[in-house]
Amino acid sequence: VPSYAVIGASRGMGLELVRQLAKCTRSGTHTVFATARNKYTSTHLNSVLKGHHENIYVLEADASAASEAAKVADGASDVLIYNAARLDGEYVLRGLLDFHSEEKLHTEFIEAFEVNVLGAIHAINAFLPLLRKGVAKKIILVSGDSSQHEWVQTTQMTAMAALSITKCALGMVGVKYSVELKEERFTVVGVNPEWVDTSAKAGDQRTALSPENQATFAELVSKLKAMYPNAKARSPEVAVYHLLKTIESVGLADSGSY
Repeated sequence: VPSYAVIGASRGMGLELVRQLAKCTRSGTHTVFATARNKYTSTHLNSVLKGHHENIYVLEADASAASEAAKVADGASDVLIYNAARLDGEYVLRGLLDFHSEEKLHTEFIEAFEVNVLGAIHAINAFLPLLRKGVAKKIILVSGDSSQHEWVQTTQMTAMAALSITKCALGMVGVKYSVELKEERFTVVGVNPEWVDTSAKAGDQRTALSPENQATFAELVSKLKAMYPNAKARSPEVAVYHLLKTIESVGLADSGSY
């Protein structure tokens, strides 16, 4: 039975990943380890657990998550999906020149780096003993358009600087691990689900945008719609369906791509 670890599963695409992976498939029921910063306050994730998904194990996103997963999965896991991202905070939408002070800029970048880059490294290192005993040996790093050089140049988007820059750095994390783990026949890839509307399951009040950020976000969306009038955001259901198809299809030849 395939075993998946989804890091960052309390909302949006992570939540939908858990829901779809937990379904019975032709290959059997997946065992899913879902991590959240606080499993007791993750409202949407808890609603999924109220269903018949006895194969979902919710773990606190801390150093003990991998060891707890090992107890359930006989010490093995097949796929690690790092979906966590720092999307909350007063300054998440700011460009490099939009901060009120250099101290605020510094804090925003440190916090973004800890989640978007170091968080991935810690998660991979923690689950690596389980992945080494698995069959698929796949590590998937979820990013987005804003981390892509071409997208930023095309859209001239200055906003979300900390998110964009740290998610770009996440790409190098994937490349480094692909080289480190090449001899062990691991597949390490970065994936971009593109524009996904996760507003229906955005999370708790902590993640709600301030009035100022709501205005900034609305302006960003308006600008993008003007540039791409035919573009339409995917639902989490559709985005995750295609993401899982990609995860299933990638192999050793794709390792290191982002």
